[in-house]
Amino acid sequence: MKLIQKQVVYGKEGEHETPYLTRWKIGRLRFHIFHRGDADPDLHDHPWRFWTFPLTPYVEQTQKGYQVVDAFRLHFRPASHAHRVVARVTTDGGPCSKYVTPVLSDKPIYTIVWVGKKERDWGFHVEGRRGTRWIPWREYIFGAR
Repeated sequence: MKLIQKQVVYGKEGEHETPYLTRWKIGRLRFHIFHRGDADPDLHDHPWRFWTFPLTPYVEQTQKGYQVVDAFRLHFRPASHAHRVVARVTTDGGPCSKYVTPVLSDKPIYTIVWVGKKERDWGFHVEGRRGTRWIPWREYIFGAR
């Protein structure tokens, strides 16, 4: 097994022309380059808790709405944190804040991530007429089998 593992992730069926994410792994340490935001319309969670240290600010959608994830700050996320990465943001030379309106950018998002031990399966939170339903990721991506 290599010390450093590289993985390029493309989208689900029909979204394979451009990469979504390039990831380098060293144990539990990750370096991510998001080439674009999440194409899936639904929020997803993770199998582990994680700490993310963005090198570029970005917008994520959560169950509470949209929020800017500031760069150069450590952010803790429990495994149950449901979100989707929307896009990198820029401002007119200043840091993102509630007083500065962020502008979405098509430039990559860079993050350093430390993941905890696997706690659970992960999946998507799909809104429906009867509320939110959690769907395991394989079923969501590839359909029921």
